[in-house]
Amino acid sequence: IRLSVPNTPGGAYSVELRAVNGSGIVGNLSRSGMVSTDLSAPPVAAVSGRATVRSATLTIQVADDPESGIAGVDIAFGSTPQDPTRGGTVLIPYATYPATVGVNTRSISLGTAGLSGQIYAYVRVRNGAGMLSAPTVVMFTITNTILSTPTIRP
Repeated sequence: IRLSVPNTPGGAYSVELRAVNGSGIVGNLSRSGMVSTDLSAPPVAAVSGRATVRSATLTIQVADDPESGIAGVDIAFGSTPQDPTRGGTVLIPYATYPATVGVNTRSISLGTAGLSGQIYAYVRVRNGAGMLSAPTVVMFTITNTILSTPTIRP
């Protein structure tokens, strides 16, 4: 059953249902447990990190969402400061990772494509209701330099 209750503020509610058959006979009242609603996005995360040619390590500070809690973070990588869901260039699409309130450290493989130059990490917090925060964008500069073998001369 899907119930739509427009303009209901976020909070905890219970639902009472009673079935009625085709002959009009009314069944017993059935009550749900508490149902949480959350119409607001979670707080934006504070993010810092470092990247190499092969991986990025992000330190993500997640604040609590008092209405529905924190379910995780979504992380993507691109080549422009614009979020890939809003037209930016995607290098690695959004994926969901576990996270809790407080400091979370996440290492993510950037593959073997040999990325170089400026890349951007986009981090969105996901709350228990599935709402997403605005993305925090962090820029990294990666130098993909292949060092040559030094020549030693006597």
